[in-house]
Amino acid sequence: MALSREWSGQSDEKYRDRLVFGTDFTYTTGELRSMFRTLETLDEHYYNEEYSDYVWPFYGLGLLDGVLKKIYRENALRISAKARNGAS
Repeated sequence: MALSREWSGQSDEKYRDRLVFGTDFTYTTGELRSMFRTLETLDEHYYNEEYSDYVWPFYGLGLLDGVLKKIYRENALRISAKARNGAS
């Protein structure tokens, strides 16, 4: 998501009701800090210290609070409620 701020930010706004936060990384403090930094800030050209072999820089997306709330929590709650109720 963080390779193109312009494209990603626009698509995240457009599809905010379809996105749910998830990762295949471990939930270490450093991993979470890096993920949240990427989604929540507009930081430019930074590296995650835990990835010593990863050579590409990260760029923050600076998503709006309303989009972050949906991605982090609200969409998952909506999907879970539909699953419990047997709705598709």
